[in-house]
Amino acid sequence: MVRARVLEEQLIQLMRKGQGFFWTGGPGEEALNITLGKLLQKGIGPHFDYFHPHYRNTGVVLAMGAPMINSIRQMRNSETDPYTGGRNFVSHSVIPEWNVSPVTSPVGTQCLVGIGTALAQARARRDEGARTLSVSVIGDATSASPDFASALIWSSRPKQKLPLLIVVSDNGEGISTPTATQLAVIGKRAESFGIRCVKSDGIDAVKLWESLKGAFNYVRETGEPCVFEAKVSRLYGHSSSSGGNRVEGEPCPIEILEIFLRKQDFTDSDFKNCRHEALLEFQEAAKASEGEGYPPSESIYRHIFSED
Repeated sequence: MVRARVLEEQLIQLMRKGQGFFWTGGPGEEALNITLGKLLQKGIGPHFDYFHPHYRNTGVVLAMGAPMINSIRQMRNSETDPYTGGRNFVSHSVIPEWNVSPVTSPVGTQCLVGIGTALAQARARRDEGARTLSVSVIGDATSASPDFASALIWSSRPKQKLPLLIVVSDNGEGISTPTATQLAVIGKRAESFGIRCVKSDGIDAVKLWESLKGAFNYVRETGEPCVFEAKVSRLYGHSSSSGGNRVEGEPCPIEILEIFLRKQDFTDSDFKNCRHEALLEFQEAAKASEGEGYPPSESIYRHIFSED
């Protein structure tokens, strides 16, 4: 969680120094992101979990094993960006060898892609006994989109239910609009399709681990869909477009976890060392990626259509 937070805070600083072009991320969602990354079974194909991320899910791929330098290169639009070759925003991860689908800037599309991979997994479950699932992450405001509604319909059809886990990270804002002025309860809509809905405190990492693990196990065991709704914070606003400044009054999941860990005999020195190691990792990665070039103009049409 500290690695994820340090990465986000330092990317904001790079953006302010003119060493990056845009920032958006998930400070305040570290408990949810790291838990997701630890519970996903990574690999290629329907016998492993598929992950369809949101642009606030950089912490998930960090927990899965991705290095910080990948995010730095993408923010700088470097040709060496392993996710998009320097052709997309920061926090737009894609790792085919881990079944991590491309992040798309239009929110909600990950629900529809999740239907497709969950269909493949349902067949693998029926024919080969697979126990895998697809995970699509959206924000609370995106639950008002037709993509979310389509996922509820397709995943809950009688005798054709899909192993799809839709995770809703509820930070109370839809870019700059309070979702309380736009939405009724999210879970009730899922329940009207006969889909189980689990609500959890996304700030308390210990409680979140148990509840999200339970949702994963439910989908694995039953092959049926589930909506998991986690209340999270948005500690640095929506993105660099709104300044990327610390928002006062929002609870911090790292601070709450530190309170728990102090009762397990962790000390101030432990916490300082953890942050120091994360900061050192970032600094070394930032230095290693300095001066890397932008993608050449002739590469602009690559990865649009199949090149095989």
